Amino acid sequence: MKRYPCLIAYDISDDARRRQVYRILTAYFFDAQKSVFPCLLSPREQRNLLDQVAAWLTPADRFLLARLQDLQPLGRYGTASLPDYRDELLIVG
Repeated sequence: MKRYPCLIAYDISDDARRRQVYRILTAYFFDAQKSVFPCLLSPREQRNLLDQVAAWLTPADRFLLARLQDLQPLGRYGTASLPDYRDELLIVG
């Protein structure tokens, strides 16, 4: 199963719903910076994740799942580094 680098970002105002979405995302991401998550997802995992999260979102919320085509950084400041996606390691659940 081929996995693709993806980026997930969200803005959910309700604390309870935000916590629930965070719990769902913890099964899919490598590391998080507040509400931004880099991860590797197959097309099926992308659909499953969107289905799970959609149950908790309202029209006032924002949720983005973007598939990244090119891992070359546009800019980097400080000691930031890109995760090594070549291993294609994904821990689910």
